[in-house]
Amino acid sequence: MSATPTPHLILASGSLRRQQFFHELGLAFTVLVADIDETPLPGEHPSAMTCRLAEEKARAVAARISAGAASETLIVASDTTVALEDVIYGKPLDAADAVRMLRDLRARTHQVISAVSVLHLPSDRQTTRINTTTVAMRDYSDAEIAAYVRSGDPLEWDITRVGLDV
Repeated sequence: MSATPTPHLILASGSLRRQQFFHELGLAFTVLVADIDETPLPGEHPSAMTCRLAEEKARAVAARISAGAASETLIVASDTTVALEDVIYGKPLDAADAVRMLRDLRARTHQVISAVSVLHLPSDRQTTRINTTTVAMRDYSDAEIAAYVRSGDPLEWDITRVGLDV
């Protein structure tokens, strides 16, 4: 009886956190970063945008793979969006923007929306799942915001860490 070959796994993300997650799962994978426009479409709901971006990232990486590649491949792409009252908060542009965002979120509840899309090649079957988590932020001080921004973490944008008591 012959063994079924393991599909080639591609992570369509340059995120060190996502790569670490795959490493911790013991998966052998290749990183190919998807270069797409992440601008929200006019009137687009945060959940719809998050799903669309995860799917587009997988498709963008698939387009870069040789059309003649015969081996089975799984492309895993994801996107995460922070939304406050359906207003999308993208990655901070700089430290000042991170401070503004953290002040907006302080002592409020917002949503962290994550979508994961898996594209199978050569069948071109794509499956996407979404998860929304409600995060209640504590009333952290301006000094805590400043210290957090100085750490550099907000530029990688892991907003869920800020809600924890430090």
